Amino acid sequence: CWEAIGPARELFEKLGPEIKNYLESYADPVSLDVIWSIYMIGRSEEASAPKVIFSCSDVTARKKVRKVVEESAILLGYPGIGLEDSPVPPDLLNPKPL
Repeated sequence: CWEAIGPARELFEKLGPEIKNYLESYADPVSLDVIWSIYMIGRSEEASAPKVIFSCSDVTARKKVRKVVEESAILLGYPGIGLEDSPVPPDLLNPKPL
């Protein structure tokens, strides 16, 4: 996975708050212990695609948040952006030196 920069990061600057607002107003409360960010996922940097990754150690919570967002209309305005989930954010799995 790679850090999302450029157009993907710019889209997430709008999409991230939309996800937050939707989840906060969702009738069935979802855990806000789930965090999310955007990464480029693929076998190579050139072949990678943008994915919003929902991260939480609680598998039920992160999958519920992902499903709620998948079933909403939020992503209709963001073609090409996918959703995934993970127990920890991908950048914590592969830390880079500062």
